[in-house]
Amino acid sequence: MLGSLSGYFTWLIREGLLEANPAGHVNKAVTNGSRARVLSLGEFREIWHALGTSDYADIVRLLAWTAARKSEVGGMRFDELDLDSAEFNVPAARARNGKPRTIPLTPSALALLEARPRNGRELVFGHGRDGFTGWARAKAALDQRIAAARQAAGITAPMEPWVVHDLRRFFATQASEILGVAPHVVEAALGHIAVFKSGVAGVYNRSSYGVEHRRALERWAQLLDEVVSGKRPAATIVRFGKRR
Repeated sequence: MLGSLSGYFTWLIREGLLEANPAGHVNKAVTNGSRARVLSLGEFREIWHALGTSDYADIVRLLAWTAARKSEVGGMRFDELDLDSAEFNVPAARARNGKPRTIPLTPSALALLEARPRNGRELVFGHGRDGFTGWARAKAALDQRIAAARQAAGITAPMEPWVVHDLRRFFATQASEILGVAPHVVEAALGHIAVFKSGVAGVYNRSSYGVEHRRALERWAQLLDEVVSGKRPAATIVRFGKRR
């Protein structure tokens, strides 16, 4: 906001409509830099088993399966879904980089969306004319359930603070290290304009890596299923009332 206002006031000065920039001497907000939090497989399993049944629970499951942004899923519309082709088509107007993109839907994600009630609404989640908006309250409730599960399992240490956006970093890191998904496919799955497609390379390489993207998410969903079901060992895994 400060940058936008400062630029606007500078333009007004150049147009002779203002003598001084009111934003010129305002301190910038303190930032903590980029986050480095990477969820472990065990932590993910805790989160999954604490989700329960709600709009928020379905959103988090979709975020885990698709590595999409929470705004993309929280504001999802039924007309953006091609269930026959198992695709979620994010329009440019809702994409962070202003470019439309297609997110493949794995069988689990597809089944979840097919079961969602329409209730005469265009939006998949939320109420009235808005998409999902109860992020903070739902996340706080989820954290309380996780803490209760840890306490019931005799674990006194709390889970390290995490945010929903960390699920994207969880995918990027674990899919690379465990599944060996290539960096350019990870970037495509995250909807990033990768470095390898910048400049001249981006002029010639127009591939969206759709096939590779779908295959990566299918393998990722299989990995998550193994983690959640206990087929894949993970350190410090907690289930309600039990320690595995």
